[in-house]
Amino acid sequence: MGIPSRLRASAARPRGRGYVEARGDQWWMNARVQGQRVRRPLGLLVSETTQAEAEVALDRYLARPVATQPASGAPKLGAVLEGYIRGMGARGCRASSVANAESSRRALVRVLGAQTPIDRLDLNGYVLRRRDKDGVSTHSTNRDLRILKAAGRAAKCPVEITFGKVDKPAPQALTREEQDRLIAHAGEMRTAVLLLALSGLRAGEATKLTFKMVVDGEMRLPAEVCKGRYSRTVPVHPQLAEELARVRAERGAGPDDLVLPGYARSSELGRRLRAVWAAAKIKTKRPAHALRATAATRMLQAGIDVKTVQEIFGWQSLSVVAHYASTDAAAKRRAIESL
Repeated sequence: MGIPSRLRASAARPRGRGYVEARGDQWWMNARVQGQRVRRPLGLLVSETTQAEAEVALDRYLARPVATQPASGAPKLGAVLEGYIRGMGARGCRASSVANAESSRRALVRVLGAQTPIDRLDLNGYVLRRRDKDGVSTHSTNRDLRILKAAGRAAKCPVEITFGKVDKPAPQALTREEQDRLIAHAGEMRTAVLLLALSGLRAGEATKLTFKMVVDGEMRLPAEVCKGRYSRTVPVHPQLAEELARVRAERGAGPDDLVLPGYARSSELGRRLRAVWAAAKIKTKRPAHALRATAATRMLQAGIDVKTVQEIFGWQSLSVVAHYASTDAAAKRRAIESL
């Protein structure tokens, strides 16, 4: 019995050249073209096409004429990224920023190749590979692409990049009853809970706050404490002022002493706060950020203008403020009644 015509091309394809696979409702190809791995949808639905027909479509794709590209004079990807990271160290960038850039460099080089010219990068294939095979998020791939874009700009060889859309989850804001319950179960973490809930500080800023930064009813945060290295001033809530005065008197703390001592990293504060949330029977993945989100949401719902909220919380973009402007039924009623 002869081989059906639609299977002949598939049977003749060299073993290991490529294959098709069902992903969701479409057939995808996975093949090597000119020495590079290519993964892309074939435009065929699984419900309407057999695997044999998808393989024939793959064979046609592999048999198509490919124009030979002239040699590129652009710098290589590996050299561009390494030069950019060395420049970050020379400019005195934070160690965490350099570490993130190095992580992105390793991922880009592993998938795209260190010797690939920077003007011939298969960025769509990179994103698909990282998301589908490595299982990373859109946020992570966008971070890698931002590093690549900055490195190309520094090497005077700009790279055109389209970033994927990241759907951020709505921030978790506590109700008044939940916040009161949290404070009641805080115990020795009471100062930390009040500091985060009544000032909106980031966890990293709270762990670096000293008593000398609290002056005349204000927290004057220097640039080296704040994210992005922008100094800012935050007024002190009356309840928080009483708590800070009590703690300082009990400890006999000096001006240079930390308000929250014993935290080498902000993540340690988050781990201890999770125990408080568990005791109060409130679920969250980011306890410190949830308190900051609660403060921002309440300010916005109280009608505080977005520019003031932006300056208090230290956000560089107004779009970040809008992310916290959650609404409820009462807010919608007040909006209609104002007409």
